[in-house]
Amino acid sequence: MSGKLTAYYDVGTTNLRLYLLDESLEPLAVRKRALGARDSAIAGTNRPLLEGMEGMYRQALADLGQTDADVEAVYASGMVTSPYGLLEVPHYPAPVTDEEFARRAVTPFFEPERFRRELRLISGLKSVGEDISSTNNTRGEEIEVLGILPELEQRFPRQQAAVILPGSHTHVLLAGRGRLEGILSSFTGELFQAVRSETVLSPVLETPSDHPDPDAARLGLENLRRYGFSRALYIGHAMRIFGEGTPRFRRCYCEAVISGGVIQALDAVCRERWKDCGAALVAAGPYLAELFSLLLEGSEAIRRWETLIISADRSFALEGLRRIIRIRERSHSDE
Repeated sequence: MSGKLTAYYDVGTTNLRLYLLDESLEPLAVRKRALGARDSAIAGTNRPLLEGMEGMYRQALADLGQTDADVEAVYASGMVTSPYGLLEVPHYPAPVTDEEFARRAVTPFFEPERFRRELRLISGLKSVGEDISSTNNTRGEEIEVLGILPELEQRFPRQQAAVILPGSHTHVLLAGRGRLEGILSSFTGELFQAVRSETVLSPVLETPSDHPDPDAARLGLENLRRYGFSRALYIGHAMRIFGEGTPRFRRCYCEAVISGGVIQALDAVCRERWKDCGAALVAAGPYLAELFSLLLEGSEAIRRWETLIISADRSFALEGLRRIIRIRERSHSDE
């Protein structure tokens, strides 16, 4: 088996995943750890991340009865290329085809301390407009969308659609026809956490909920447009004070106010730049997929949308890596 394995790290802000893949790029082992770029930022050095990554790698190989000599290549994407990763790598500019990204957005980096071998770091993506208000970037979401492209092309053939990826930052990538065309980035998850932990809305947002309330979602987006963010959010507080609505209704209302800005921004960018975009794909877990579907009912630009449920059993980042590797192999065979 010597030289036939591939290792892949999906590095996030707070979580780290390692995949050991066989010759067909199918997982032999998957490891996850609560470790990420945030730990490097707190420590003021990338050593916690580097040591954690290398320790996972050695242990996963040992569990399979393999060694570093059995690994042909080690890839990493996401926050690994941020200032708090292993090596800061500039974002690659969009628009870009999947072929160009695979061939040009992979940076070889010889790590001398722990791995003592070359790592292949996959760049993030950026879109830059006329001024800072149209600047956006991703680190990790771009490889997920590369993995989602076949699904996107099946659902929306021969057109581009807005792929909505809710998270701590919700990123929307205009993609399709083998291209990553543009990015729209917003604060959502981090804002939700800040409001939940540091404001009087904490009791509202701590309420558990299995499903969003459709009427609350519609009202939250309506009030966001009518009154602006701070007043619309205050109305959620007033609901609790005066006993208006159920706890689940109030929570969903506030969630809609916080995430509704993504729909406002998407409508604006569709008017200004993505003028041919009338479709969207929400790629998320069940709850957020349902919430954003409800919010898209109020979109002025998106006329058709579908959901793609993300689960622990399927990694679109891994599928994106497979796409990159196969493009690179094809490019080398053509040379």
